[in-house]
Amino acid sequence: ITVRNERLLKEGNRSVNRIFAFDPARGVVRIGESQEEVNSSRAVVLPLAAHARDAVAALFYARTLPLTEGARYALPVNEGGRNSIVEFVVHGPERIVVRGQTRDAIRLEPRITHRMERRAAPSATVWLDTDSKHLPLVVEVEAAFGRVRMELTGQNP
Repeated sequence: ITVRNERLLKEGNRSVNRIFAFDPARGVVRIGESQEEVNSSRAVVLPLAAHARDAVAALFYARTLPLTEGARYALPVNEGGRNSIVEFVVHGPERIVVRGQTRDAIRLEPRITHRMERRAAPSATVWLDTDSKHLPLVVEVEAAFGRVRMELTGQNP
């Protein structure tokens, strides 16, 4: 099974499309600007760690784990063709404000580690709803480019 992750990056007037095709059977991730390029000999082909996920899939997988206070997990991740490990600790329930409402949440603190550190890794905090779906309520990321806070604005029934 090949999993595809597509990103449209917009920075000012610059726009770049990136497609990442994860092929665990062959142990590679193929990268290109179009599906045609990904399927061709022009694709960038990099090794894929066993059981690696992209960062978004890792978050969805983490939501299925037993999220008891003090639990620690490590997940292989391939982000932008680079193999890493995301380790996270589950912290006890805490109250947060989301869209002006106080909610109970489970706090996760993921940390990315690379085999070779090139620069300071981004830090993040994720707050999940305490119900069985563990929806991400808030995600805060701090990296070299700045700080980002994302809040859940709605959900499908």
